[in-house]
Amino acid sequence: MAICSIEGCGQPINCRGWCPTHYGRWKRHGDPNHEPRKTGDHLGRFYSKVNKQPEGCWFWTGSSVSSGYGLFWDGTYRKEWQPKMVLVHRWAYEQLVGPIPAGLHIDHTCHNTDSNCSGGIGCRHRRCVNPAHLEPVTRAENVRRGQSGEYLRNRTHCPKGHPYDEVNTYVRPSGARGCRECSRERDRRRRRANAVRG
Repeated sequence: MAICSIEGCGQPINCRGWCPTHYGRWKRHGDPNHEPRKTGDHLGRFYSKVNKQPEGCWFWTGSSVSSGYGLFWDGTYRKEWQPKMVLVHRWAYEQLVGPIPAGLHIDHTCHNTDSNCSGGIGCRHRRCVNPAHLEPVTRAENVRRGQSGEYLRNRTHCPKGHPYDEVNTYVRPSGARGCRECSRERDRRRRRANAVRG
């Protein structure tokens, strides 16, 4: 089997006489010997994307995932050319407080005390990286605080904006409130999908 022509590589050839790694470096950077970028000041990069608020939250201004949590490159690579991205609130806790015990989730305590927060993907507290507002808890405790907390009991509308009033609200077997209008919309979508199939 032919091996990569780069001295000391020893990987099988992919294209142009190079292994996939060296070929990829050439394709992206024009040089098969290009070395991935290295950076040492991770805390400096972190703080450059933090907006500290007077009420104590430190809001992440960098990139985020679709669920609203911030993303951060921790300076390492999954593969030689693929930066490892991590959830920034977890990274911040580990760097500024200490390791997160195995199996625990990070709860944003600032969210639990904000009665004006609507929760869900739009929750602004998901972008908070202040270590004083982050607490390692079990998954069950995190869910209890987030979904059964005081702020949810006080909500007047479902996540889609329908009112939680006498006519539109029912109680699920779990004890949680349900929205009749959302339930009707799900039924209509299901009936349309079945009609198309059948």
